[in-house]
Amino acid sequence: MLRDDSFQECGPETGALPAGCVLTNGCESIAETLRVIAHPHRLRILYRLIQQEQAVVWLAKDAGIAPHTASSHLRLMQRQGLVKGIRRGKFVHYAIANQQVLGLMRSIEPWLTQ
Repeated sequence: MLRDDSFQECGPETGALPAGCVLTNGCESIAETLRVIAHPHRLRILYRLIQQEQAVVWLAKDAGIAPHTASSHLRLMQRQGLVKGIRRGKFVHYAIANQQVLGLMRSIEPWLTQ
């Protein structure tokens, strides 16, 4: 999971790796997050979510996939800390949960809209 503290320093007092561990620990977390994002359906879903929170049915329609498939992708991204579910009556709307992911998606937005 990509956290805001992924680049936290470590050292003898933490019992973690010596110098250079910021890159070691941070890179593994970042690589896993990018692996989750790097799927065409998930990229489409995240692109919609940078514009506004939405319910699964609309995200599925925009991504061109079945609602149950969209739900599976959303669950994976939720476990990774990329999106969060917000209950609105009988529906769950999803939104970007991580500012770093929001920044990443905004930076690649020009490629997604070509």
